[in-house]
Amino acid sequence: MRGLEISTAAIELDFSPQRTKVLAQQDLVDYFAEELKALPPTRAYTPLFDKLRSGVNAIRASSSKGAAEGLKLADVKAIHAHARELNLAIRQSE
Repeated sequence: MRGLEISTAAIELDFSPQRTKVLAQQDLVDYFAEELKALPPTRAYTPLFDKLRSGVNAIRASSSKGAAEGLKLADVKAIHAHARELNLAIRQSE
């Protein structure tokens, strides 16, 4: 998730449709979503993991839109904001 936050920040600074193509790839987001499904129920349904699941689903929606239509700067900013928020939640839980 930290890598996603860093990469979206870099793309925001030097935006181009070509640079957004990596964000439109679903593999990484799908991996996170599947890992969240594999958690034991005692961990999976805590406030932190509920927030992570929700954030990953929002990122998934944005990136799948990008795969179909191409990501706009506003989409990159939204993905960046979600990733930053999730990373903050993770850090605060430690």
